[in-house]
Amino acid sequence: MLAKTHIVTGIASALIITRPTTVPGLMTAVTGGAVGGWVVDIDCKNMDFDREELHEKAANVLSLAAFIFIDFFFGDNMCHYVASHWQAEGRWALIGFILLMIIGYNTKHRSFTHSFVGMALFGSAVRYFCQPALQAFLCGYSAHIALDLLNKTGMELFFPAKKRFCLNLFYSNKTANEWFFRLGILIDAMLGVYLLTLALT
Repeated sequence: MLAKTHIVTGIASALIITRPTTVPGLMTAVTGGAVGGWVVDIDCKNMDFDREELHEKAANVLSLAAFIFIDFFFGDNMCHYVASHWQAEGRWALIGFILLMIIGYNTKHRSFTHSFVGMALFGSAVRYFCQPALQAFLCGYSAHIALDLLNKTGMELFFPAKKRFCLNLFYSNKTANEWFFRLGILIDAMLGVYLLTLALT
């Protein structure tokens, strides 16, 4: 599936699983789910994309930045947690997360970052520098792997073992991707409004 689909389904899975009851919790679920759904595909490095794909990539990055920006000013949760836990442990965990992204970028698509090892390592880093986002992050990460299992291209789930797994049902950028994207948007909107209403009452 495409990045935009993984972002919206990552948010949907985080909202469904975490069911936040406060506005800060809602922002954490949205941001954590979005980042967890997106970071798995850090291993995509196709440099031959056209202008439309470039616009989509830029929109995805700007969306993630907007979620973090909104959390900083209205969520009072993740950003403040990181700032208040900025001891050696938190700093090294954030550096570790960045290093994992660099390693992921330099690995073959659907190998390290699409594995249980990758999920465990990224999750451990998040646990130590932004613990409030951990559950939502893992929801988004897990949703990404689950969706990619439906594709016709396999994943090295048990990396470094090379055996690839997939259910061989859909192409990642065809009709199924659009339907999952629309379903994710629908769930995000409906559940987001419902949870926000509960949080404000």
